[in-house]
Amino acid sequence: MNIIEYKKYFDKVYGCWLGKSVAGTVGAPFEGRKELFEYEYDPRSIEQMLPNDDLDIQVIWLEVLEKKGIYFTAGDLAEAFYKKYPFSPGEYAYFKKNFIRGIMPPISGLFNNTYYFNGMGCPIRSEIWACVAAGNAELAAELAKLDGILDHGPNSVEGEVFLAVLEALAFFESDIQTLVYKSLSYLDSSGDMHKLLEDVIRWCGEYDDYKKIRALILQHWGHADCTNLYQNMGISLMALILGDGNFIKTTMLALNCGYDTDCTCATVGSILGIINGADKLFSQGFTDTGYVLDALVERRSSTLYDLAEDTCFAGLTMAKYRNRDLVIVNPPTYTELPHEKEEELEFAIDYCGAPAMKPGETRIMSLIVINNTKSAYSGELLCDMPAGWSAEFDGKCEVGPYCSGTVSLTITANPDNGEFHERNIIKFSMEFNGKQISYSFGITGAAVWKVYGPFWRNHSDIPLIPYWEKYDKYFENIDALREYHLNTFADIDYEYVDEFDFEKIEEAPWNTCSLIPVNAALYEDCFKLSDIIEYKGSCTVYMIRELISDSDKTAVINIGHSAPFRLWVNGELISRSDECGWWTAENKHTGEVKLHKGINKIVLKAAKVGQNDTFSIFFNDGLFSNHHYDYSSVVGN
Repeated sequence: MNIIEYKKYFDKVYGCWLGKSVAGTVGAPFEGRKELFEYEYDPRSIEQMLPNDDLDIQVIWLEVLEKKGIYFTAGDLAEAFYKKYPFSPGEYAYFKKNFIRGIMPPISGLFNNTYYFNGMGCPIRSEIWACVAAGNAELAAELAKLDGILDHGPNSVEGEVFLAVLEALAFFESDIQTLVYKSLSYLDSSGDMHKLLEDVIRWCGEYDDYKKIRALILQHWGHADCTNLYQNMGISLMALILGDGNFIKTTMLALNCGYDTDCTCATVGSILGIINGADKLFSQGFTDTGYVLDALVERRSSTLYDLAEDTCFAGLTMAKYRNRDLVIVNPPTYTELPHEKEEELEFAIDYCGAPAMKPGETRIMSLIVINNTKSAYSGELLCDMPAGWSAEFDGKCEVGPYCSGTVSLTITANPDNGEFHERNIIKFSMEFNGKQISYSFGITGAAVWKVYGPFWRNHSDIPLIPYWEKYDKYFENIDALREYHLNTFADIDYEYVDEFDFEKIEEAPWNTCSLIPVNAALYEDCFKLSDIIEYKGSCTVYMIRELISDSDKTAVINIGHSAPFRLWVNGELISRSDECGWWTAENKHTGEVKLHKGINKIVLKAAKVGQNDTFSIFFNDGLFSNHHYDYSSVVGN
């Protein structure tokens, strides 16, 4: 049993938000810089607070607690995140794209999120769960998981769990080393997050030079993405261990290591804020700076004091109904948050694969029905399918008390009226306690491309000669001859077909198999040419997609590439690159791309250069359909 005076509890929650805001503002201007620094703290850096998603989203979570109650679900968080946070960097964009297509937690953080699933976007949201579950590591971990799965994979979720547990325990423990070791026990001991943190603990025991430890972190765990989880979690832990509990020293250690500095600084600031409390931070010259909110929520004020008090009211309600190992002594009069846990049926879907299907594909999925009541349930399951789709299943559903049952679904995806939609919502319903309850989930219609290729050029051109004449005389040396024999050249600038009239692509006089199209259905935005075209060698392909928009609109398109490409939309070249490099989800950004109502033709000319053949095209705005190609020989996934 943990017992804490309300005054002390409030002081620590207040210290958490004060430390988060102050240290986050110190780090915010340097966010994304990858250099090593040696700055000394200057009070001018916190004269004006800066908005930070690290705090913004947690204010949204507080509103969810206030409106939905202490038994909120991951679905409640997902809906609030989609509606209340107006920006979409990195993994947030992929979550929102999944959400609007009906793909919900725990899949929404994994599907299509190839580049950002190990991002820092959820570890930075851990404090709210620690504050409302003070002293209760298990509850803090449970709440953090509901949050992290929205937009991240397991390693980032473990990062959030680690911080939430550490911060919850920090209400009753002040030694950093003790907190770290206790929190490690809540992670998978064989997982990457556990290994990273153990490495950092060991290096901090061997060296007291932050530059050397940073170098080791980057050497073993570094990533090109400034928001990647591993290096930033490592930097935060190093700063906490070497900072000796000193707020300014710890914050500046995090800042001087660079990368995602608003996150690393804010994280260590909030931890020390909990340990020390607001009163101690005030004694060091800090003041209630207030906070600047970009989230679309309204609070009673922008003071950290009021935010802390509202958080404490949530914590008091949680302590009374869910965190019963915590006793908060002498609390003020407050209004309890909703705390009734309804006994009802819950649903979940097991896609038995990706939450996406190709035209004509049939998949067996599992609808899971969870009975949270003390009585057995028997009812008739009804289904509402998108036009052209079908589902076969046994409509009789029987589930024992406090048990779960599985309904096998055989779902077939058929194009509807010549179109194959990106968003396909399937709705199940049944009668329960005299009312109709329903559950919906989405299946993404795969993006369908018609692919022509491979096209290539030889490394040397030989003139037309009699076939009995030896051609080796046309090569300068053995290297040139062997390169001709052993390799091909992906020339992105060579017009293998008429690039002003792709309607005639199959009439092009090119002397390869390239004019036999492959119909490729891609579940995710990211793909490799080698998964579509089996040709082993450098080459170029043309990929054509007919995309249907429901209205005239202006789109923003992010393009990822590891090799040269050209991209046309409705005959206009909108983006290009001649570079080979590291694929990211947004190597190129295009704005103000005009799409018209009806069919829009998207043409990607992409090169495969050696092993570099990864591409992605992400439309930030709207949902689309594909024109109905002949799907008789669809490949890809």
